Amino acid sequence: MASLTLIVFAGWCMVSMESSQCLIHLIKKADGSTFAANEIHLRQGDMDGACGPYALAMALIVNEFIVRDDVYCLDLHGNNKFLRLLNHLQERRGKHLFKSGTTVKHLVSAINEHYGAHVEGEYLSGDSLNGRSFRDFVVEHVTHEDGVHPVILGIEYSTVEHSGHWVLVVGCEYDEQGVVDRFLVLDPGYEGPRGKQTWNATIDARGSGSVLPYRMEVPIGETRVAFIDALAMWRY
Repeated sequence: MASLTLIVFAGWCMVSMESSQCLIHLIKKADGSTFAANEIHLRQGDMDGACGPYALAMALIVNEFIVRDDVYCLDLHGNNKFLRLLNHLQERRGKHLFKSGTTVKHLVSAINEHYGAHVEGEYLSGDSLNGRSFRDFVVEHVTHEDGVHPVILGIEYSTVEHSGHWVLVVGCEYDEQGVVDRFLVLDPGYEGPRGKQTWNATIDARGSGSVLPYRMEVPIGETRVAFIDALAMWRY
């Protein structure tokens, strides 16, 4: 990927978690202010699309290229950069239903074509790991010294059915020893965050030796997932 790297500043805060206090590293706006609870999240159906375009749109919101109203009030007959990106991702120009799945290379191509002059980043896919693990890739970017780099993460619920999904990692939680314990995630497949938190799902960052090593908690319960693709992007 020739270009793709975004600067988003992160903040540290103490969050009460019932009986203990956990250290949270969470994405913030470039001016240091925090995102409102539902300022980022998009649920599938908001722009009649699939999880890949939704995760990408949320990453663009995080990096302050667009706001949620740009999605809700999208003029399908206009000629703005975000609409051109959607057209790039869509096989049939002008129809934004995204019935087929989106690959990480589709996302990279669309970003480079329409936001490449303002963005940096990198991606990791199953056929180009080069000795790196997806878990370490995500940790590297959500704990980056310049601030949290949002990570569009491809996950798989079943290695048999190949049920892929895209989410956006917006931060992490540390244990008492300062080790990354959970990834804080926005999942477009569920309702938005509740209360003041800006994530609606979490993924266990430690993993196990199974084929679906990571436990994921979503609003309706929990499941196990594997990481299959990852794309970090940040503004410069």
